[in-house]
Amino acid sequence: VGGDRCAFFKVEDAGKTIVAHLEGVYARMKLSAQDGIVGWVAKNRELVNIPSAYDDPRFNGEVDKASGYKTQSLLCFPIIAARELVGIAQLVNKTDRGTGRIVPFTRDDEDTVTAFGKAAGVCMRNCKLHEDLVRQQARLEDVARIATHLSSSDSDFTKPRPILEFIARVVGNSAGAARCLFYQVGDSDLSPDLQLVATSDQAEEDDEGPP
Repeated sequence: VGGDRCAFFKVEDAGKTIVAHLEGVYARMKLSAQDGIVGWVAKNRELVNIPSAYDDPRFNGEVDKASGYKTQSLLCFPIIAARELVGIAQLVNKTDRGTGRIVPFTRDDEDTVTAFGKAAGVCMRNCKLHEDLVRQQARLEDVARIATHLSSSDSDFTKPRPILEFIARVVGNSAGAARCLFYQVGDSDLSPDLQLVATSDQAEEDDEGPP
């Protein structure tokens, strides 16, 4: 469509957070209806075509001030999959190929990006489903790993600490945690005592089982 720049925003946390991607720049930010055109599109889920950005009260020029770039024409649209907002794309400064001048985006441009948004939404949803399946498979493998060790002849249940340390390593790795701690609760209901019985730092070597 002849835009000079294109920014893509991935929506996360049920629409509360967006992850911005622009020419190699990666940033996380909280999303609200006050976050310029992107925030408005996220809230209303409607395409916005603005011939002159600074004439629109919804436009936030802080990014231009920080970068030295000047936004003139702007086209921003939602990316929706299965009725869920998954992303937002924003094109700026459509350039006429003949004159090199910045011109407004056209109705044909709107139709083009709308079709692109639908295709992108399907792709993003499929990627998310694949990521979910990979994570679920990894968790199942971790559970099987623990069960296999507990049923092996090497497991000495008279010495639970090595077993718990092994489980701590597996659970910590599965959750992406830097450390996993197991505490034993005392017998007193009124004032239970907590005793640290096992710990695992994920920076340690990835043992296949307790010693």
